[in-house]
Amino acid sequence: MATLRFVELEDVRLAYSETGTGDPIIFVHGAFSNHRFWAGQIADLAADYRCLAIDQRYCGNSWTEVRDTYSLSTHSKDLGLFISAVVGGPAHIVATSYGSAVALAWASSNPQSCASLFLNEPALVSLVTQPEDTAVLRRAREDLAVVASALSAGDAERAVALFCDWTAFPGAFATMPPHIQAIFTDNARTVALAFAAPPPKLGPSDLAPINACHSLRGRTDNPLLLGAGPGCTSRVATVSSHPGSKRASHGPFRERPSLQPCATSAPLGSAPSCGLAPRSSGAPTLGGTLLAPWCANASN
Repeated sequence: MATLRFVELEDVRLAYSETGTGDPIIFVHGAFSNHRFWAGQIADLAADYRCLAIDQRYCGNSWTEVRDTYSLSTHSKDLGLFISAVVGGPAHIVATSYGSAVALAWASSNPQSCASLFLNEPALVSLVTQPEDTAVLRRAREDLAVVASALSAGDAERAVALFCDWTAFPGAFATMPPHIQAIFTDNARTVALAFAAPPPKLGPSDLAPINACHSLRGRTDNPLLLGAGPGCTSRVATVSSHPGSKRASHGPFRERPSLQPCATSAPLGSAPSCGLAPRSSGAPTLGGTLLAPWCANASN
């Protein structure tokens, strides 16, 4: 059973759940979410690892009335302070979506604090620089108009549901289990903060300290959420498609609660030993789609 704890950082009281013993894994949720998002993964990994799932600032039990600090730089700084205060050394980091962007932002300047990174589709449009790709992003942003319209009407819960549809496919939110829907609606008050946040400044050159780069290989209908880095293409219009992945989307962890970050079937260059999975498991797939990590530990 996970225990909900709190830690006082510089200017925020951050909530997190903790369970298990062993090498530490920090789970970083995406936008409009909280630590509950990772319950399925933690249930399987806690027998072998110390699992720490944070509520990022403004999310879940980490709400603060100071409304002007929602930004990638703030959240990445919070992650670093959390690692120092709670772990006190390198940790594996598992993240998704905006949480992956937060983890990348921190790891790019502090790779020594990350034993490994397992990142599902970092939401970092600042990594996309090619003109033809930025055109794709502009079209994708236009599809967010319905979310902005719901916000303008004061309907944050509808806005978060429409955003979830945008990241996957029309009607995606309605197909989610009630407990997953509740995570997003419980954090709907953060949608307006996220939309008002300054754009990220992290660029491809900032990722130089990350020595091996393997993105989530699969299919998504939303190119805005694909990341890039050293060793990866910055093209966002094409993604490797595999048989059986037709319904794969931006949310594999929420669609398959038993899905674990693992690297046993992917070549990892200089970092061959950073797979995280229950000792008895094999490499997980989502409709034939392999999850592979972005590895930040230069010593492996």
